[in-house]
Amino acid sequence: MNMSAIHKAIRQSVYDRLEGGRLDEAEDLCRESLLILEELCPVHVDVVTALCRLGWILDRRRAWAEALDCAERAREVLNELGSSIPAGQRESLLLDALILHGVALRQLGRYRHAEVPFQQAVRLAEVNHEVPELLISACDHLALNYRLAGNFEQAVCLYGLAILFARRAFGEVNALTATMCYHLAALQFSRGRFQDGLTPARQSLEMRRILLGPTHPDALSAETVLNQLQTAMEKEAKARPVLSVVRSATMANTVTLSDLCSAAL
Repeated sequence: MNMSAIHKAIRQSVYDRLEGGRLDEAEDLCRESLLILEELCPVHVDVVTALCRLGWILDRRRAWAEALDCAERAREVLNELGSSIPAGQRESLLLDALILHGVALRQLGRYRHAEVPFQQAVRLAEVNHEVPELLISACDHLALNYRLAGNFEQAVCLYGLAILFARRAFGEVNALTATMCYHLAALQFSRGRFQDGLTPARQSLEMRRILLGPTHPDALSAETVLNQLQTAMEKEAKARPVLSVVRSATMANTVTLSDLCSAAL
C-alpha cells in the first residue's frame, strides 16, 4: 500500500471516529498513522496533512501546546517541499497550517504572536479567489484575535471586510454573512457600542430566520444578541438624564468657571 492509499484510509477512519465523538480513538489513530507516514517519507504532503489533522484534534482537546508543535512541523515540511508540489495544493496546505498555528498561539494567550500567521493567512487567502470562504474564515480568525487582544477597532474593520467578501461571493442572504454579522454585533455589545451593533444584529437574525427557521438555535442566539442590545440602549437612555443631573450638581459644588475655561483651552 502506497502513502496516498494509507492517507485516504486513515482519513476516513479518523473522520468516522470524530463523527462518533470518539476523540481518544481519533487522536491515537492520527498519532500512529503519522509515525508510519514519517517513517515511509518524512518530507511529503501527506505528512503535512496528517500533522494538521492531528493538530486540529488536539485543538478540540485543548492541548494547544502540542497543536502548536504540529503546526510548526507542518510548516517546516512545506518549506522543505518548496516548489516540488503544485502551487494550489501548497497554498491550501499552508493556509490550514497557518490558521492552526494562529489558533494554537491565540489559545495560549500569545495574541501578538498569533497576529503574524493570521495576517499571513489573510494575505494568502486573498490571492485565492476560487475559494472565498477561506478568505472569510481567515478574516474571522484575525478579527477574533484582535478582539481578544483589545484591538477593537481593528476587529470591527476585519468583521466588516468579512461581511463584504461574503456578500460579494454568496449574495445578500447566506450563512457566512449571517455569522459575521452576529460576531460583529456581539463585539459591539461587549464594548458598549450598542447603537453600532443594532444593524448587524438585525441582519444576522433576519438571515438566520430565512435560512434556518425562527426556532433554530443559531436564530435564537441572534435574537438574544439583538434583545441584549435593545435592552442596553433602553437602560442607557433612562440613565442619561440622571447622570446629567448628578454631573451638574457635582460641577456646581466643585468646579469653578476658571477651571472650565482652562479645560476648554
